[in-house]
Amino acid sequence: MGIFLMILSIVLLPLGIYFVFFTFIFCRRYPTLFSGGFDVGILLVCVLGLVSFGPGKLLIPAYVYNMWGVWAIIYWLLIYYLASYCICNACRNYVVIYNCDFEEFMHCIADVSKRLDRRFFLEERTLHLPKIGLHCVIGGSYYNLLDKLKSKLRTHKITEEDVWKEAKNNYSRYIFLQLTGSPASDPVWELFKSELAEACHNVKNNTRKLPILYGFIAGSILVFSLANITTDLQTLQNIFIDYWN
Repeated sequence: MGIFLMILSIVLLPLGIYFVFFTFIFCRRYPTLFSGGFDVGILLVCVLGLVSFGPGKLLIPAYVYNMWGVWAIIYWLLIYYLASYCICNACRNYVVIYNCDFEEFMHCIADVSKRLDRRFFLEERTLHLPKIGLHCVIGGSYYNLLDKLKSKLRTHKITEEDVWKEAKNNYSRYIFLQLTGSPASDPVWELFKSELAEACHNVKNNTRKLPILYGFIAGSILVFSLANITTDLQTLQNIFIDYWN
């Protein structure tokens, strides 16, 4: 039972750090923009322990165990890093803005777009900047909620007035913009991201919600993991030796 708790602690530790990170993000007084690569990267760090004690060992050839012994973990971390790098590089075509009010930040997006292209326009959920050749699909928690409410509207469980009222009052946790029709390495896309990131610092959130749930989950996981890991370091050493040999 002690070994099981130790393994569980190692698996959950990156997840606890992940929740600490987002607790900090949601406590900030202005939105935070991440590139798609960074957003996916922190998620991959979060599941590192779970993957390492899951399919990770199966990806290491037997001769590596025989030659490296417990140091085969370095081989696994190198594989994980290379796979994570390829995944993150493939996700460079979008940005995510966390901890933002939807209507307020849509005005911010419009201001940035106007500076770059006065002919910009928004068609449904697609932002067009035709002069510089930039086109982005806009999505996020606000639109997800709106779609759910509209599905209830079709089944007559809610009125149309209630749909817009609830959607408007909802505090948007994130908005994403996904590039379409252009490569992620396009200098115009990089310029748009940098302008949008700079604009984030000028947007103040009117709605303040302390992320108590995130903080509670983060604290619980970290206390559990660190308590088990620090109180029995010998068991931790034995687990790594037995698992990677």
